[in-house]
Amino acid sequence: MVTTSTPLPPPLVRDDPVALAHWRELAGELEKAGHLPPSARPVFAAMCLHWAMAVKAILELRQHGEVSVGSKGVPVISPWIRVRNSALDMYRREAVHLGLSASLLMQRAGAADPDAAVLVPANTVWDTLVGKADAQ
Repeated sequence: MVTTSTPLPPPLVRDDPVALAHWRELAGELEKAGHLPPSARPVFAAMCLHWAMAVKAILELRQHGEVSVGSKGVPVISPWIRVRNSALDMYRREAVHLGLSASLLMQRAGAADPDAAVLVPANTVWDTLVGKADAQ
């Protein structure tokens, strides 16, 4: 018997609104394409959580900048840069583990290059978070 319902996300994903939105947006498509068997769902859950972490870091960087002046007057690089980079790196690895290519992510995002595709893999999620103008 073949099921067409979208798999339910685990509690950690359900507890994070950004991760949950990413799960809901991509799970059905991944399931239909055969990329989301039960054994791959923990990887997809981690991918959604890393997406949420990257979005949080990007929003923090937009609000506070990439460099600030430390207590001794010396420029200090924001720790959010490392969080963003690490989260996006893990996201890419998990996407590859699920069999998602950069070209598939670009097609999904309508993006012109692989880096943009990873940053914006789900247009409606991004539009909801940062506004339509920022997603272009």
